[in-house]
Amino acid sequence: MHYVLGILAAMLIGTGVGALFSPRSTILVIAYLVAIVLGIVTIVSPSWLPLSIGTAFLLLAQAFQRDATPVASRT
Repeated sequence: MHYVLGILAAMLIGTGVGALFSPRSTILVIAYLVAIVLGIVTIVSPSWLPLSIGTAFLLLAQAFQRDATPVASRT
């Protein structure tokens, strides 16, 4: 089980680092950094709780980055 948590934590860290390379607001950067830190905590101490909280932060940050206007109406 520790290997599975480690792999999932590495995926969380990689996704968070990849998301940091695109321009974002300050709140989204903080959410991505929290997800990365919780992924590192999961690797150091194999526990599902930091992994699930980090995943929730990452998913919330992904949900908040959506534009308010639909793509079809942009010109």
